[in-house]
Amino acid sequence: MTNARFSEAELQTIATKAADLLLPFPWKVWFWGDSAGFEGLLDASELTGFGEYSGFAYGVFKGWMARERFRSDFDYNAPGIAVL
Repeated sequence: MTNARFSEAELQTIATKAADLLLPFPWKVWFWGDSAGFEGLLDASELTGFGEYSGFAYGVFKGWMARERFRSDFDYNAPGIAVL
């Protein structure tokens, strides 16, 4: 890639560090910022090839979908594209 700000290896390192910080985050499911965090986990998984990040995100989505009867006033913050 020419004129890139970061090499592919640098992007993978940055994505891994960011995703590793997101995994233990105290998610509210759903609240401000959750959507961006889950999008970040999915992107990090794609950049790094580590399925741990997307697996975590899909696991949270699956658990949230099963709570259909117990929705929150903040569910409008759910990461729509990521959930799909």
